[in-house]
Amino acid sequence: SKCISTADLCNNITDCLLGEDEHDMICAHYCEWPSSNICSKKYSTVCSDEEFHCDGKCVSITHRCDDKPYCYDGADEPFDCANVTCPYGYFKCPSSGKCIPYEKVCDNIEDCPIIDRIKGITADETPQSCNLVLNHPNTIVTTQKTPQTNVTCESADLFRCKTTHICINHTYVCE
Repeated sequence: SKCISTADLCNNITDCLLGEDEHDMICAHYCEWPSSNICSKKYSTVCSDEEFHCDGKCVSITHRCDDKPYCYDGADEPFDCANVTCPYGYFKCPSSGKCIPYEKVCDNIEDCPIIDRIKGITADETPQSCNLVLNHPNTIVTTQKTPQTNVTCESADLFRCKTTHICINHTYVCE
């Protein structure tokens, strides 16, 4: 009885004493050609950068590392979520590793899991996250923030917006 990584399931290498990690009961739902107790091919499809394999299908990476079981095979909640790399255009929640599209950062909706709270605010709604996204090239962010009167900019190079209280680079301010 030992724990193995989901990456070691159905990879044609027997890690469990009785070969349970390669058995049809586990592998059939995401193998192309399951045969007598051996999984001959793990995935038949190639997922985009914004997707991952979940039970043999490609699903959005927004389901990965969100502390909500989504995949029967456990692919959405790997043991190493903190080491997950998010694709271009996505914000990574620092503790959970969840990937959030930039347009969902700083929108007054907490998208990062509770584990990512910083001083009572989830990581995707902090002034630092808002600044990161606003300063990211080719990113359009439409915010409908409730005014936060206690927000201060950390740098003299930043300007605090009067209505949204978001800190932005001075170069984005029209005189």
